[in-house]
Amino acid sequence: MAYTKIKAVKNHLARCLDYTANPAKTESGVDLHNALSYAQNGYKTEHQLFVTGFNCDPANACEVMLRSKRIWGKDGESHVLAYHMIQSFAPGEVTPQQAHEIGCEFARRSFANQYEVTVSTHLDRGHLHNHIVFNSVSFVDGRMFRNDFKGYFQGIRAVSDKLCLERGLSVIEPKQKGKAYVEQWAEREGAPTVRATFRADVDKALARAVSWETFVAGLRRMGYTVKAGPNVKYAAIKHKDGNRNIRFKSLGEGYDEASIRELLTRRARGEEVNLPGAAHSGLPEHSEKRQELEKAWKAGQRFRRGRLRGTLLILPRQKITGFMALYYRYIYLLKRTKQRRTSRRCYFLLSEDFQKFDRYISQLQYVWEHHIQTQEDLDAAKAAAESERDALTEQRKRLYRERNIAKKAGNEPDTTALSAEIAALSAQIRTRRREVMICGWIVEDAVRLRRRLADAERIERQGQEQQQEKSKRKVWRRNER
Repeated sequence: MAYTKIKAVKNHLARCLDYTANPAKTESGVDLHNALSYAQNGYKTEHQLFVTGFNCDPANACEVMLRSKRIWGKDGESHVLAYHMIQSFAPGEVTPQQAHEIGCEFARRSFANQYEVTVSTHLDRGHLHNHIVFNSVSFVDGRMFRNDFKGYFQGIRAVSDKLCLERGLSVIEPKQKGKAYVEQWAEREGAPTVRATFRADVDKALARAVSWETFVAGLRRMGYTVKAGPNVKYAAIKHKDGNRNIRFKSLGEGYDEASIRELLTRRARGEEVNLPGAAHSGLPEHSEKRQELEKAWKAGQRFRRGRLRGTLLILPRQKITGFMALYYRYIYLLKRTKQRRTSRRCYFLLSEDFQKFDRYISQLQYVWEHHIQTQEDLDAAKAAAESERDALTEQRKRLYRERNIAKKAGNEPDTTALSAEIAALSAQIRTRRREVMICGWIVEDAVRLRRRLADAERIERQGQEQQQEKSKRKVWRRNER
């Protein structure tokens, strides 16, 4: 088993040197010489028995590498001098000769055609390991070696693993996808992360959804946009306050589009399913300090209240638009008009809508509960309600058939249980039908309400102007006297 890692050899001392000194020929050479000297330490390599050079002699490798840099004009202090790679083997898996042979073959396949390389096998620890130092500048064309993730995983690590497999040695197989440092820190500190929040919201949407359309509609009601479709390779999700999409499959096992669609299909057939969140331990909902305070509060302990001195950062409220703003303003105006707090002309304009007050209240509650502002939001909510209604209707039909079979068989307990399930489904279907009906009302009433609202505001504005004009005239008459 070969473990590999690579690091850059840089000129860390050049900043401290005098301006008149040449760092490319002094400290740069010293830094590179130190790296080569450590890799070729005689106490670690049994008196140079396991030190090999490619395109250079290990004894003067430093001078050769620096000469290549000067030839191609890459000897500035901002450039990386060389790369130092370590290739470690499991204890007892290889002999010193085999370890050095693998290191030399690795250097030959990866770097020897373009760079000066030295390979040193260290024997001073319980595990044998190779130190491979190669120039950062190619002596062939003067190009700098690019050390990136693709070059490491598809180049360095792939070649090292291939050499081990060719000789019957084991390789390291990753158990799971790596985690970013911020996620590791969050798990350690008990802090929430973006993906943990997304997973929780996806689970909430899945808990109620019966189809992919209702699942997407549920996410939209929570402020998410879903990127999916036949022309989208990977379905993704983005919050309205976020700045980039996050793929469903990156949320963890069971969150990819195919798994979610399969889960919803099984649920539509009436099967018992588990949400993907059950397979993930996730992050604690609260920190340890918060949990301790909650336990103390439940145990009966009370805390002193404190007074905060200073200023608070008050965030701006989110502005409501579209249907939410329309119904909020119209219901408010209708209440004031009904209480005779507006002009008589406005009262007569809106009097015929008093009998529809309950209908408008139900529409207002619906648009606020589902956060509907645009026509697209309304269409998505209506499609979700219709999809849920149809899915529940199909499920009820299946229960009707099962109850008829149970009646013919004379199985009274099953008949009673199925009747109870049918009654529960019927209540849900009525709710969905009413939601579809309310969406139709909103489409039907929105245009007329906008027109009525504009007329009422114009009438009120004219009344205020007339009142101001009367007040001015009274003042003029009083002054004339």
